[in-house]
Amino acid sequence: FELSDPGAIRIDAQGDRWSGIARSEAQLTKTGIYRIRVQDADDNETLGYQVFLQRVVPPLVATPISFAQPLNGNIGFAGGVDFYTFSGTVGQVVSVQVSKVGGPGTPYFEVYDPNNIRIDAQGDRWTAIVRSEVRLTGSGQYVIRVYDADVNEALSYQILVQRLAPPLSTTA
Repeated sequence: FELSDPGAIRIDAQGDRWSGIARSEAQLTKTGIYRIRVQDADDNETLGYQVFLQRVVPPLVATPISFAQPLNGNIGFAGGVDFYTFSGTVGQVVSVQVSKVGGPGTPYFEVYDPNNIRIDAQGDRWTAIVRSEVRLTGSGQYVIRVYDADVNEALSYQILVQRLAPPLSTTA
C-alpha cells in the first residue's frame, strides 16, 4: 500500500511479495484528506484484503489503569491495538507486565511518556509473558500500547502496572 498526503505526495509505502501483512505508523503533517492506495506487491495478481486505520498518538480512547490493578484485555483482530493510561512522576520506576491468557498471538507493549516519546518496548513472537521496569522521564499521563507481537493475530491478555520506586507501600 501507499499513503499520500492531501497534496498527493507519497509519505509512506509498505508491503512485499513475501509478507501477509503490511503495517505502518506515519505522522500526519498536513490537514486534509489522505489517500491509501492498495495493490498487489508485484502488480500481477488479485487478492482480498482488509484495511485497518487507527489513530495512535494521542489515542482516541485509552483505558485508565491504576497501580496494582490487573486488567484483562483482548486484541480481537490482526492489527488491533489497546491503549492504557496512567499518571506518573519523573524518576518513579514502574513495572509493566502483559501476560497472554489465550489466543494464537503473543503480547507486545510500548510505553510512551507525556510528550508521546516511546521510552520502552517489550515482547516477541515466542514469549507469553513480557515485563519491564521503566524509569519515568517526566510527570504527567503515560500511555501503554498493547498489541500482538507480529501484528497479525488475536489474543487475550492481562496487564498489570506496579509502582516500584518509591513503592506504594512497604512491609516492615
